[in-house]
Amino acid sequence: MASLNEKHQRLIYLITYSRANTAIFNTRQRFADAVTEAWRNAGVRLQHWVVSMEGHAITDSEQEMNEYHYHMAVKLTKKARWLQIRNYLDHKYGIKVNFSDLHNTYYSAYGYVTKEDPQPCHSHDHPDLSTRPRTENAIAARKRKSRQTTTKGKKKNRRERGLTVYEVSQVIEKKNITKRAELVCLAVEQKREGNTRLAEFIANRGAKAVDEALSVGKEFREAEAKAIRAKKTRIEILQEATGLTCVHQREGQWLEAALELMRLNQIDVSAFCAAIYNALQNGRGKYQNIFVYGPANSGQNIICL
Repeated sequence: MASLNEKHQRLIYLITYSRANTAIFNTRQRFADAVTEAWRNAGVRLQHWVVSMEGHAITDSEQEMNEYHYHMAVKLTKKARWLQIRNYLDHKYGIKVNFSDLHNTYYSAYGYVTKEDPQPCHSHDHPDLSTRPRTENAIAARKRKSRQTTTKGKKKNRRERGLTVYEVSQVIEKKNITKRAELVCLAVEQKREGNTRLAEFIANRGAKAVDEALSVGKEFREAEAKAIRAKKTRIEILQEATGLTCVHQREGQWLEAALELMRLNQIDVSAFCAAIYNALQNGRGKYQNIFVYGPANSGQNIICL
C-alpha cells in the first residue's frame, strides 16, 4: 500500500488478501498457515493472530458467483518490516496482499477483522476479546459530537458507560470462571491488548460487585441443571447414580463393605433396603426416618454413604 512506508517497523498489522484464490487457500486456516510461514521465514514470531473471510456477490451475464477476501490481524513479538513478508507470499504462492498499520492496538485490528465473520479462525491460546472496549471509531465519534455542541460555548464531557454486573456475569458464565483470580487474569490479558473495560470494572466497582458477578455467573451456569434435578424424584436420582463411579474412592468395594457390616451387626438386608427406599420415596416424616445406632467405630457412617 502506498500509504505504508516499506521502511517502517510495526508491532501490529492488518493484512488483506483480495479476490482470494480459493483453489489454493480454501480455508481461513490455510491462509493463516501461509502468512505465519512467511513471518517465521523472516525470523519473526507471531504473538497471536485472527483471520476472517468476507464474501462478495458478483453478477455477470451468465451466473452469479462469490468472490472472497481474507482479512488477518497479527501481533508480533517484536517490531518488524512488512515488505519481505509480502514479497515471500508473492514469490512462493503468487499472491499479492496488502498491509495496513492504521490500528494502534491489536484489539482495534481484531474488531475490524471479526466484525462481519461469525466464525473467525484464531491462533492457539488466543486471548478472549469478546467484551467490547472503547473503540477508536467511538472515540472519534464522541469528539465530533463534542465539537458540534460548542455553538453555545459549552462542551459535554461524557464518560463511556462501564460494564454492568450482568455483562461481567455473562463473561464469567461463558469462560466458566469460578474464582476472582481467574477473572483478574482475564482482565490483565485483555488489558494487554488494549481492552481495559473488565480491568476498570474490577478496580472501580470493588470486591462486592466482583463477588456479585461471580455469584450471578455461577447461578446462571447451574440454573438449568438444578431445575432439571429438582423435577426428579430421589429414586430417579439414585437410579442414575448406579451407573456412575463410586465417589468414596473404594474402587467399587462399598457394596461388599456395607453387606459385611450388616452381616456382622445382624441387620436384615431386605428390611434395611426397604426402609432406605421408603425414606427416599416419601422424604422425611413420621415413621419414615432411619436411625442407625451402635457403638463407636462400628460403621454407622459408611453404611449410608
